[in-house]
Order: sequence, then structure tokens, then C-alpha cells
Amino acid sequence: MVAGGSATEYQDDQTPGDFHIASTAISFGPEDTSNSKNIGVTLTNDNELEVDETVELRIVAADDPKDDLGDYYVRDSSGSLATLTIVDDEIPPGPTNLSTDPDDGQLTVSWDGATLPIGFTVNSYDVHFTESTEVSLDDPVGTDESTEWKAATVSGTTSVITGLTNQQEYRLRVRAVTTAGPSSWVQIKGTPKVIDRTGPVVNFTPADDGRVNDVQTRIVLDFDEPIRKDSSNGDLASSDLSNIISLKVTDNTGAVIAHTAVINTEKTKITIIPSSNLVAGDVYVAISDMFFDALGNQGSAASATFTVDLTTPTISSATVDGTSLTITFDETLGSADNLANGAFAVKKTQSGSEVAVTLSGSPSIDAATLTLTLADSAVYTDTDFKVSYTQPSPVSDNIL
Repeated sequence: MVAGGSATEYQDDQTPGDFHIASTAISFGPEDTSNSKNIGVTLTNDNELEVDETVELRIVAADDPKDDLGDYYVRDSSGSLATLTIVDDEIPPGPTNLSTDPDDGQLTVSWDGATLPIGFTVNSYDVHFTESTEVSLDDPVGTDESTEWKAATVSGTTSVITGLTNQQEYRLRVRAVTTAGPSSWVQIKGTPKVIDRTGPVVNFTPADDGRVNDVQTRIVLDFDEPIRKDSSNGDLASSDLSNIISLKVTDNTGAVIAHTAVINTEKTKITIIPSSNLVAGDVYVAISDMFFDALGNQGSAASATFTVDLTTPTISSATVDGTSLTITFDETLGSADNLANGAFAVKKTQSGSEVAVTLSGSPSIDAATLTLTLADSAVYTDTDFKVSYTQPSPVSDNIL
């Protein structure tokens, strides 16, 4: 019998079972000169046997009656007991299905555990790595990964190896270890690299808090990389944009502004074209987070609110102090990073005659204030400063 298991007895080659009791003629009697009899046990399939499980062998007398011996040699019905202990003495198979997952300066290697008979377990796994293409697969472990194998930390059936050089190919070897010893090495290669996990970023024109004075303004959304429809790299067509683009009056709760939207061939620019002239006031434009890059990284929902301003700012005050000519308007001016002195003509009355004033530096805008810098400081005899402005052409962030 087999204690504690579910082993089955050998029947034939088609049904080998887990054990087999050898059949032999055994006789006991006065003429025997041997003090013992041998009986064989063959384990034909130990997949169901557990480590340190005991196989019990019982020897009992032949069935009665035995006419030639009578009952003189009948033994106790419990028989004599011998035991056989099964131990794990097989070298384990190696791990399977090795894979590597690269990241910035690191490699994660994973595998499926070695398959062992029920009851047998893997004590541990060894994972080593090297940059060298010369070191042999079976060479001993060392400490310098550039010339020899170096041990890595293991957790279960995974090892995360850090401190690696990006774009450098590494060899990795993995083996299982049991009480009977280690398996053969299984090898794989991997290359650390920076992985893009950032979704596309969108910029709005007009920008958030921007101001425009063109009622036919088109809104443009520029992306820092081509955008896709989904995480499976599906093509994003102009017909899909109505699902992700919003254009409304005032804010996200306002009335919808009828429009069409198109995306360029490169998939980096969406242009929103209002169906009719915009009206004065705030315009809200938004895109949902349902856009992706080619790697499946998702973008973030974003919005911008700009103002359609059809009222020309008027001057509230003007002063000259030294070399500073300051003009304050009745509303905040838009930014104009390319605004230049050439757009302005300044004159003053000096000793009864009007003369041109030379400007230096560049104009500056701070909220509702425009400051021009005079090449020469004003003196007490200077009167009646006059400033005229001509809108530059072409327009490129250079207008007042």
C-alpha cells in the first residue's frame, strides 16, 4: 500500500500505474538455508507520489489450505512490515517562457516555474546577467557584469534588474534550484531603453485667456505628436472629431456654437471652423481625453476660453517722465511679443516747433499700460507729446 497518496497498481504497459509488486514463488520450510527472501517493488510512475512519502510492504502467509505444509508455517495475518521512503533526487527541468520587459535603465525578466511532480517544490531560482558576449553560459557567477555573470535579486518568478545602461544589450540566464540541485540554464536577451508613457499634449490658438477681434477666427489645436483614435492605433478621421471636440458660448455649460472640424494628414493639427461669425464675448473650446499616440498612451482632456473683443481700447491717460512715455488704456491689452518701435511715431513741441522723437529699446505692455522708451530724456521745454500707431503688416503677434 502507499500511505497518504492516490497511487494505483501496475496493470499492464497501457495502464502502468504508480507501483508494481513483483510476483515470485517464496517457500519457507525446514530445508531452507536462507534466512531471508527478496521481493521487488518497481515504481513505474511517481507523478502522484509526494516527497518523503512512505511505501509500506507487508509480507503475509499464502492463503490456506496448503496441504503440503499444513498450518505449521502460518504467520501472523498482519505480516512483517518493511518501508521504502521516496526522496527528491531528480534534477529539475528549467523554467520556461522567459520574457523581458525593458524600461529606463532596467530590465524585468519573468518566466513560468519549472514543472515538478506533485509534492516536489522549487527551492529558489538563480538569475544572472552580463553585457559580455564572450562569457560562456555555464561560467561561474562574478561581480562585474561587463566581463562576467552577475547575480540579480529574485522575487517569485520575476527579477527586476536596475542600474543598467540604456541601449546596451544584456544576456540573462535563469535556472531552478531544488534539494537535488540546479536545472540547466535557460537564456534570454534584453535591451533597456526609455519607454514613452506620456500621452499627446495639445496647445490652443487662440490661447486660454487670449483675445481676438476677428469674428471669423478659426480655432487651432496643435499636438506635439500624431494622435490616434484609440489605444489600438486606430486612425482618427475628421468624421470622428465631433465625438471629442466641443465649442460653446461662455463656458462648458453654454450654448453650442455650430462648427466643422478637420484634422490634417499628419494627424498633428485640428482646425475648428465656426459655421457663422463669432459674437462678442467668451468662447469655450475643449477636447476630451479620447485621443492617443501611436504607442497607446492616452492624452488628457483640455480646454481654453478666449474672448472675442470687438471694442477698440481707448486711452485713459498718458504721461512722460524722463525717458518713459506711458500710455494707459481703459482695458487690458493683449500680449504682443513682437511689438516693435516701428509701429509708433512720436513727436513733441520744442520751442514752438514740432520735432520727431527717437525711440530706443522695445515697447512693453503690462496689463492696460503701454510704455515706450525715449532715446533722450524729456526736458521742461518739451510740450505736447503726440503718439500715432500704424498696425504692422503682415500681422504676427506684433500688433497693439
